[in-house]
Amino acid sequence: GISDWKVSSLRSWISFLKGEFGDSDTNMRNALLCCPILLDGFSRRKVKHRLKKLHSVDLPVLDNLNSISWSADKFDNWIRLQKKRSEIEYLQKELGLNDAETRVLLSEKPALENTESSKILEQKLKYYLSEFSDSREDVISLLLEQPSILDLSIKRFVEPRMLRMRLAGVSDLRTISSMITAGDDEFLRFTLSSLRNQFSDVVEILQTTLNLNHDETDSLLLSLPNNATAEVDVEGIINFLLSLTDGDIARVKAAVLEQPHLLSFSSSHMENRIDELSSSMHTTKNTIDVVIMSDKDYEAYLSLDILQNMLNMTQNEIVSIVISGRRIGWKHITLTPAANIEYLLSQGSKDDVKNAILSRPNLLSTSLEKLRNMSNVLATTKSKYAALRFRNDSGAILRDAIELEEDDVEYVLSHSRYLSLRDPEDFLVPKLNYLLSVFDECKKHVTSCVLENPGLLDYSLQDWIIPRMAMASDAGLDPFQINNIISISPQEIRDRIKLQTHLNLTDIELDRLVPMKAWLAQRHLRKRAGPNIQHLIAHLNVSINDLKQIILEEPSLLDLSLLKTIQPRMDMLTQAGCLPTDIGKIVMLSEKKADQYCAICHLCRRLGITSSQKDRLFDSVSSTTRPQSSIGLMEKVDYLLHHAFEGSKQKLRAAIIKEPALLKKSLKQTIQPRTEVLQYLESIGLNHHPS
Repeated sequence: GISDWKVSSLRSWISFLKGEFGDSDTNMRNALLCCPILLDGFSRRKVKHRLKKLHSVDLPVLDNLNSISWSADKFDNWIRLQKKRSEIEYLQKELGLNDAETRVLLSEKPALENTESSKILEQKLKYYLSEFSDSREDVISLLLEQPSILDLSIKRFVEPRMLRMRLAGVSDLRTISSMITAGDDEFLRFTLSSLRNQFSDVVEILQTTLNLNHDETDSLLLSLPNNATAEVDVEGIINFLLSLTDGDIARVKAAVLEQPHLLSFSSSHMENRIDELSSSMHTTKNTIDVVIMSDKDYEAYLSLDILQNMLNMTQNEIVSIVISGRRIGWKHITLTPAANIEYLLSQGSKDDVKNAILSRPNLLSTSLEKLRNMSNVLATTKSKYAALRFRNDSGAILRDAIELEEDDVEYVLSHSRYLSLRDPEDFLVPKLNYLLSVFDECKKHVTSCVLENPGLLDYSLQDWIIPRMAMASDAGLDPFQINNIISISPQEIRDRIKLQTHLNLTDIELDRLVPMKAWLAQRHLRKRAGPNIQHLIAHLNVSINDLKQIILEEPSLLDLSLLKTIQPRMDMLTQAGCLPTDIGKIVMLSEKKADQYCAICHLCRRLGITSSQKDRLFDSVSSTTRPQSSIGLMEKVDYLLHHAFEGSKQKLRAAIIKEPALLKKSLKQTIQPRTEVLQYLESIGLNHHPS
């Protein structure tokens, strides 16, 4: 209560309240009588807070004193309701609209009276006030002229147009209001006309010195940076750029059209860059590419010198990454590029990393944690971010160096992953020079080689092309075979030595079994040899030396299909009860002859015929034009055994060994009729042994 006050504190509090009530004793007395809580010492903070809230919603304090004693929830809900104002009420308060101005706005936009004011409206009004130097009169005039501007997006529509009009020197309020809401074509025509007038001297110099045509001039004017001025020393800038390019007008023209922000530079600004580049470790081979960069791009370029140090990237390639960076942004580029590159190098070769970064520059701005979670971090794709700035240069070199026709150039570029990404002076020229030396400077041969496989030019010269070409030469292969062996991995090369070790082969046996020439030229041999050997080891149950002999006798076991040939032949041997080690004898046979071999194996096992006798028997039987089926062969044997040799396996075995051709005879046309004749002769007492 009031007894809790100290005199000094109470005096200060009364002074504060009088200020709130207009320094009137009468108002003060009425307020205290109406709301005794004002003198409660423990409620000072609460009273101050609520008085502040009443002011925030423009409510008269004396008329709403009773709200001070309400509960917190009731007071807060009531204040929230008081804050809700229509858009027209907000505009009236902020701009001081009079009744006539309010009526004009409402006649054009009745919804202002029924729509609750929002943050968006506040932001729009704040923008217009800042554009017109906080002149409420100008903003009111703008709204009265074009009330519909309240419906337009500031960021997507109004601001870009305002920037263009400011650049063109447009200041008339009526013109601004009409152009903000004009159609796109009308605004474009107006902007171009205004820019031509504003930059008339600049346009004249550009057209005179760089031969800019009408469309190029308009394109340049529409791309001018917002901070460009008509007072720029454009002649000095052009002369400076010409001095950097040895008077190459086409190069300077391309630079100006590509980088219109140049017209906001000064010669001294560009000279400072050259001095900075010269005093640093940066190469200045194509200085103009760096000099014409925007300040933001130039800062990114300097931060990317680590690419030159760690990956031997050329200046042109770094410039390409900077250009790509305009599309992706460099949010993290100054934080951990070294850490990113080190991680990428742990996942592949330096060349793989260069290709990946040039294809996907965002790898440099991706967090290290995200990089580690990527399943194929060095994959290269035709990214929308990668700048294909080297496509034309690479095409020109292909036309010049090996005399490719235009259609062939397009074919090679479209079938190569990296020619459009990499600096051709570093990436393409050394390869073409090497291939020309290999093919005795014959451009036609190099052209044929490249057109057969454009992807050849994507491989590293030092790590892939030269070593593979050397292997081809050592193996006696034609240089054209480079296209067949270029993709051989180091592991595949080691696999041949691994094969030698696995089978305990001598060098002579290795060259006889898998000559280097065949190993390099036959991809299926490299892919199948290892799995085939593992399968044979698992199913033949023989020693390594025995396996070696089987394979040396039939080398095709290394390059035949395991699923289509070897496994089915193994199954035939197993089902016929033959030895699995006979796989080498039937693997190259047709299915019918392999079936015949299995039948003869079964016959020999049944009759006790030795292995050497079996081979001679098979050679004799298989010499027929058409292979016999196993069923037909077994029918012959059964018939001979039971009808011709009275069930004696010994007699039948002796007959077959003596005359293997017996099994080649037709059962119905020869064997059966002759057996019946012998049986008849025997029945009449004329014995004749069937053998």
